[in-house]
Amino acid sequence: MHPLLSYKDRGIDLQTNNGDIWCFPYISTLLEDLPENATQTLTYSINSKYPYHKCLISREDLNNLRLSNDEIELRTPTTMKNIVNQRLAYQYSIYDMNNIFWKYPQLDIYLATYPDRMHHLDLGLYKYQVIYTQEMLKNLCGQVAVDELDKCLATIPRFLGLKIFKHGLENIKRLTKLITDWITAFVKLFQHYSRSELKLPKLHNWVYHIINSIEEFGAINGYTTETYEFLHKDYVKNPYRSSNKRELMGQIINTVQHKTTLKYLIHQTKQKKSQKFTSLKGLLGKFALENFDEFFDSYKEKNSLASDALLALSQFLIVLNEFFDLDDNLTEEMIINNTIISWYSYTNMTASGDCVRAVSKYYNEPEFSNVSINMNVEEAEDYNTNEGTCFGKVLFVLLLNILYNI
Repeated sequence: MHPLLSYKDRGIDLQTNNGDIWCFPYISTLLEDLPENATQTLTYSINSKYPYHKCLISREDLNNLRLSNDEIELRTPTTMKNIVNQRLAYQYSIYDMNNIFWKYPQLDIYLATYPDRMHHLDLGLYKYQVIYTQEMLKNLCGQVAVDELDKCLATIPRFLGLKIFKHGLENIKRLTKLITDWITAFVKLFQHYSRSELKLPKLHNWVYHIINSIEEFGAINGYTTETYEFLHKDYVKNPYRSSNKRELMGQIINTVQHKTTLKYLIHQTKQKKSQKFTSLKGLLGKFALENFDEFFDSYKEKNSLASDALLALSQFLIVLNEFFDLDDNLTEEMIINNTIISWYSYTNMTASGDCVRAVSKYYNEPEFSNVSINMNVEEAEDYNTNEGTCFGKVLFVLLLNILYNI
């Protein structure tokens, strides 16, 4: 987290589809499976008196569906810190050390450990439900019933019985009842098929904590580590298995580099060439060329311009004339009364993805981007270049429209 923490006091520019946003990064949620949750919260997760990282629920009560909210004491940074200071850590199933996350007052590490859908449901309660159903059917009817169940599962439409709450969390009582009804039937049917009699932290979380998590962070479907687990498998587990287990890091890095290079080359050969446009953003003003002096005199009365912008203004008409001279078909009559200039603060370059700025105030500081330009071979000798590349500073970002009917 060190790269992020370096920006916690001065902020960071976050690029979005709607432009750049100046923000301050901080940790809000951690998506992990239960052993990783236990690691981040420094709690004992297996065979301990209080095996759940969010609250002080005893191991014997993990499958108890009749607890009231008053009987469930939540873990908080303050209470856990006091317990460690009183040398009572072992009695409350936490490690006898200070948690590094306690020093961030905006973060409650126990609340922030949001249940990951993939581990909690897809590979957790739903998977247990299928496994226990198979065991029950096999005991009652034999393998034929299990095979028939597999066939039925394969034919179920993807979103059969999907519950839609049109009014959001106004129907939270309805959702709570659905969860309670399902979990009651789940425990009644399958308790004796589980070695622990369904004394599972995942089950306790689903009954007593999932509603609060949804209210705090949103639908659980939006919180899953499928993407990261897939990348971990592709970039760590598979290269590890293909190595000879000696000098592992170097072998894994080489395997990933070779695979990434090959994927890039294949992509490049298949990529179709298409026209790309660079977008201009942050409109500062729009004026006719004939009103140049009038527009900027008025603009300078209301806004302060940086020295770079004032320099650009002093040379603007001279440079613009040289630009128009490049086209022999343009006449003075066509240009003077028919040119509309749109002045922007920045542009996103489509080819590179870079953001180029030319603005006097960007978070109260002037921002004029330095750029490198690959020169045309025929023009390279007319400029001072470094192996065909020129370097400069962008002082204006403009769009010129000549509205002239031929």
